[in-house]
Amino acid sequence: MKLESAMESKFLTTSEVSERLQVSPRTVQRLIQRGELKAFRVGRQVRIPELALKEMLEARRLGVDASSVYSHEPLF
Repeated sequence: MKLESAMESKFLTTSEVSERLQVSPRTVQRLIQRGELKAFRVGRQVRIPELALKEMLEARRLGVDASSVYSHEPLF
């Protein structure tokens, strides 16, 4: 995912992503820490581009490493 694409995407909170995936917010944080889900820090808050969530889910559906579908390094 390119930075320009991320900037055009809707941003989600970890709580919103956890609700969509039906997992705990801590699980979302772990996905981010492992680099499976790309996220941005905005001050002290974390935001996940909706496009990044879709890419992670597609990578899992295809059975590939989620980090292989991204065109840049993790942002944190």
